Amino acid sequence: MTGTKIKEIQKKYNLQSWSAQRNIDPIPVERGEGLYFWDYDGNRYSDMSSQLVNLNLGFGN
Repeated sequence: MTGTKIKEIQKKYNLQSWSAQRNIDPIPVERGEGLYFWDYDGNRYSDMSSQLVNLNLGFGN
């Protein structure tokens, strides 16, 4: 599955908290490791909100 398809499905079926649904632009996460996660374009992000909302993907474990 591609990042674009994941984003499309997420916007169609998931209700996102703390955001205006019409304007949301989710980041499709391809993998995670430690403090970082990567999108399907290879961009690396720091997970700075894990105190509030956990990224429950296992972070590569």
